[in-house]
Amino acid sequence: MYMNGYRFYLDKDLEYLINEEKEYHHPHYVRRYAMIRLRMYACLYTRNLRKDGYLNKDSVCVFCSVKSDLQIDHIIPISKGGLNKIDNIKILCRKCKTKKTNKIL
Repeated sequence: MYMNGYRFYLDKDLEYLINEEKEYHHPHYVRRYAMIRLRMYACLYTRNLRKDGYLNKDSVCVFCSVKSDLQIDHIIPISKGGLNKIDNIKILCRKCKTKKTNKIL
């Protein structure tokens, strides 16, 4: 159905996935399935960043400078058209990430 491996899709945008899903799903459901895949690739991308050491002992939250309970966050959310690129990533603590929700900051 899809190309081997997910790494090919990490830098793809919603329109690319919509065009790919058109072949497999009813037109009414294409956007939904493309968005599900896009969110999945965003989770895999942030997991790879954590595994590669993007978060380390010197990392701090960009808003409150806390050093504990840190998470990787997209500056422009995936649902708003953000991409899985390193320049669209920031480090936030759990409290600041909860406050941010789905806003573009």
